[in-house]
Amino acid sequence: MAYTLPTLGGRRTRVMGPGAHLVPFRTQRPSPDATVVAMAQWRNGNGMLTVSDAREGQGPRAPETPEAPAIPLRIAATYRTRSRGLLGQDGIDGALLITPCGSVHTFGMRFTIDVAYVDRKFNVIAVRTMKPGRLGLPRLRARHVIESEAGAMESWGLRPGTRVSIVQEETDRVR
Repeated sequence: MAYTLPTLGGRRTRVMGPGAHLVPFRTQRPSPDATVVAMAQWRNGNGMLTVSDAREGQGPRAPETPEAPAIPLRIAATYRTRSRGLLGQDGIDGALLITPCGSVHTFGMRFTIDVAYVDRKFNVIAVRTMKPGRLGLPRLRARHVIESEAGAMESWGLRPGTRVSIVQEETDRVR
């Protein structure tokens, strides 16, 4: 049983477990056997991507590189921007994060891309190179997809088993 509850600051919190109750946190706390997981609120915009090695637990991606590079990132979180993706572009500087997403296609693309499938904990599940006009297989565990120009992910050290971290730039939204 799981419920999504609004909390302060505009974030949502999912309360999961048999002791979860549909009650705001201010009036009643969930029982001890309920698990509280904070959910990210992704918005369209820009950010930075860094790659670290999750298998060895050694911070940066490779032993010979003391610091992982920060890669410029565009974030596509709405239906419209996820559908558009990299279609109609001749290239990309950095990468594109599509969230939520489990599979991609390259119909209408003008260039070959690298695709990394990422799970909820930002572990890379698979990395594939896709030529234009292809349909990628859906990855059931994938929650996010990172796209870049062909060959870029190899130079960043992005491979299955690595972990990525994403920092989204704060934007002032006027309502």
